[in-house]
Amino acid sequence: MSELKPKANKKLGQHYLNNSATIEKICNDFEGLYDLILEIGPGPATLTKFLAKKNAPLFLVEKDERFIEILNTLSPKPVIHNTDALEFDIEKTLRENGSTRTWLVSNLPYNVGTPIMIKYMQVPQIKYLTLMFQKEVAQKIYLPLFGDKKMHKEMNSLHGLVNNYFDISLLQKVPPGQFSPPPKVDSAVISLEKRAKPIVSWEEFVQYEDFLRKLFSNRRKQLGSVLKNYFDKNIVIKVFEELNIEISRRSETLLFSEVIDIYQNLIKG
Repeated sequence: MSELKPKANKKLGQHYLNNSATIEKICNDFEGLYDLILEIGPGPATLTKFLAKKNAPLFLVEKDERFIEILNTLSPKPVIHNTDALEFDIEKTLRENGSTRTWLVSNLPYNVGTPIMIKYMQVPQIKYLTLMFQKEVAQKIYLPLFGDKKMHKEMNSLHGLVNNYFDISLLQKVPPGQFSPPPKVDSAVISLEKRAKPIVSWEEFVQYEDFLRKLFSNRRKQLGSVLKNYFDKNIVIKVFEELNIEISRRSETLLFSEVIDIYQNLIKG
């Protein structure tokens, strides 16, 4: 395979990972659990040339046409979709290929990492995800990255959403020097394994996500002041009294269990 790489496109949030130990760790995540591998944004095949050797079909979604020639030289040859990951109907593709345990792996473009994750985490066939984010996004998903002292003051809508549907763990912290060109921020790789029975069902995903957006619309204001903009004030007061949660609390201080309790009592009654 040609070692010539097109120059990273900053507008697409491209940074090439170049640390062999980190690459190996990512490529060995969830070993033996999946029946198909899906990589988003493979670029110059940094991870892909190792993933291609795994004993599973490999599907690639790559928007940048400059990389298609490189990806076509891989052996065994992957299935390549030259399209935007946010527009691609991946659920139909996986269903047609009979996968029930897809593993999604990606060094996500920094500028669209979160919307890609939210879109693909809802796909029923995708059970495992290994995703690289810039550190500030990874922290919101995996709160321990904030550190012991700060993590208890950083509850947010993204963690509330992802933590309901997935078991979350940190795979690897990644400093800027492991990329070319080096980004201006640290990164982290997060492992996500879909929960067999989430507390809030997948059927409620849209409703739950909307509730979280409202709950965390102003994390540093008192909950009573925030929620009165969306719900009847008297009902809010009654729910918080029943749950024994002070209405003067700020949403950033909530525990995940408290987020769930508020949702179930305020939305579902």
